[in-house]
Amino acid sequence: MLKEFLSKRVSLPHVSNRLVRAGARLSAALASCFVLILCDSAALADNAISTNWRDYAIVGQNTISLNSYSTVLGDIYSAGDMTLQFGYGIQRPSENAGNMYTQGNFAENSLSQVTGNVAANGNVTILGSANLTGNVAYGGTLSYPYQSSINGTVTQKANSVPSVALPAPKVFTPGTQNINATNDLTLPPGSYGDVKFSGLYDNLALSSGDYFLKSLNVPNSNNLYLNLTNGPIRVFVQGDITTSGYLRTYVNGTEATDGAVPRSLAANVLFETHGNLTIGYHAFDFFGTMYAPYGAVNADVRDMCGSILAGGPISANVYLVGQTCTAIPEPSSGVLAGFAVLALTAWIWRRRK
Repeated sequence: MLKEFLSKRVSLPHVSNRLVRAGARLSAALASCFVLILCDSAALADNAISTNWRDYAIVGQNTISLNSYSTVLGDIYSAGDMTLQFGYGIQRPSENAGNMYTQGNFAENSLSQVTGNVAANGNVTILGSANLTGNVAYGGTLSYPYQSSINGTVTQKANSVPSVALPAPKVFTPGTQNINATNDLTLPPGSYGDVKFSGLYDNLALSSGDYFLKSLNVPNSNNLYLNLTNGPIRVFVQGDITTSGYLRTYVNGTEATDGAVPRSLAANVLFETHGNLTIGYHAFDFFGTMYAPYGAVNADVRDMCGSILAGGPISANVYLVGQTCTAIPEPSSGVLAGFAVLALTAWIWRRRK
């Protein structure tokens, strides 16, 4: 078809129709190639490590520290150093499973239990009586005392962990209406300025839709109610998200603790801040994805279902059951098709010059 097009003068309508058809075919081919490239890249990495952020419970572009007695069900990726503090994974063994991948150094402290594989581009250090059930790949040095154990194979391999990029942050403008709530607040979707509470034991109720805020501050043992009846809830905050002290989260009227709410619903909840995100002291439960593309995440949560994504450091004392976030959309296939049509048009134009 292209040969015919280049050898003849064709009217503009015919050119347009043929470009569209050719562009659609080319975009499909490019998409197939793109998938093959991703698959081949993953296959080349040690243990077929995924480069898709959706495959992880935690993704950090800086350091990750999982504090004492934390437990994660799901894979974890860190572009910086990863540290498991004393007693990781021992209090909830049924929810302790997942691989840990870091482009930096990996350290597992005493009495910790990792149920999965570990791969680090830097050093791997296992201290005290820590245990690791899977395989270990390390790029620098490996150190572990006789009291600790590695049940799988041990391999020295440089650069076994590929990069995992975060999703594109939301571009938005918050509103200007500031809200200082002194008691319960039901907030409909929309744009607001600073939203904060000054009362004790108050409720913040959110419903299906998008929120665009300047900041969000929910202190003093407050409750968060999420009504997902009509679809996802997405909260975008320009500044910081801060909660402090004994937060409880309810989903469609039921407290989101110990699997009482279907875990698949966590995919429909997103809290994205372009500042820092802090879920403060001894929160009882949290439901959904915490995303701080430019900042740090500090989470102290007894029971969480969702995921943690951050461009800055992550410090978490958390029992986390991983659930990917579908509230962050996939890149549009129309974008790829558009680029394909533009590329084809430019190629034809150059050939005709």
